[in-house]
Amino acid sequence: MNTPEIVLTTTDIDRLEQLLDTLSSSVTGVDTLRQELARASIVSPQHLPVDVVSMNSTVRFTLGDGKSSCLTLVYPKDADRSGIMSTIKVNEIIYQPEREGAYHR
Repeated sequence: MNTPEIVLTTTDIDRLEQLLDTLSSSVTGVDTLRQELARASIVSPQHLPVDVVSMNSTVRFTLGDGKSSCLTLVYPKDADRSGIMSTIKVNEIIYQPEREGAYHR
């Protein structure tokens, strides 16, 4: 299975690692997230490609069942905590903080 490239900003990796440090490894998904972060390419916010979905980006996407929606990718403290996992296809990045010069959000 081909895994997609992961690109993170230095800001996002720092915040995600801080979040992981507060969680027990028995929490579902913690080890997987650690593995994914370990293989990520890290760039400064100013050098993030415009086609990368970063934290606090708003995207238009299509679910596996064909339904289209628009959401913002947020940290857990800002989420609705529904916990639903889905496979999605990103159709458009409507807003990316780094593209707009918001490097320290």
